[in-house]
Amino acid sequence: MDPIINNLDHRSADDHRSADDHRSADDGSRLGVSLHVCNQLVKPYFDFHTSLPYMPDHNLLYYLQTAANGDTRFMFTAKYFTSQKGFFVEAINDVFGDVEKGTYWEIVDLATGKPLDLGVSHYIPGQGQGIRFQFTTESERPCDGTKTN
Repeated sequence: MDPIINNLDHRSADDHRSADDHRSADDGSRLGVSLHVCNQLVKPYFDFHTSLPYMPDHNLLYYLQTAANGDTRFMFTAKYFTSQKGFFVEAINDVFGDVEKGTYWEIVDLATGKPLDLGVSHYIPGQGQGIRFQFTTESERPCDGTKTN
């Protein structure tokens, strides 16, 4: 299965706090959503997170836009395919996936360590959820320490 296309259909830190540590600033009772971004595969390397307020019924693309508007360390490039597939994250901070090199941005649920089943257009993050965008290949995931041959 091609990981670039798979990301469309199924899935598109320096600070390792759990999602429970990301409470909103208002009264502390609502948990926010934490976005982690990690590239340890190619230069420029980066690994950071940003916490966002929980916004019910908003897709992951909306959270990416909110992060880009509020955190100067973060920018992304997305390409639109169809309403069924939605947007595909091509690059974060000008680090682009490359079909020939097999690199792509994988979207992982931090609680399970597993790739999301949906892409950014269709996935709705849960309250208190941590999500990591990690630059990876099928055989090497340096952000989670996985390397297979």
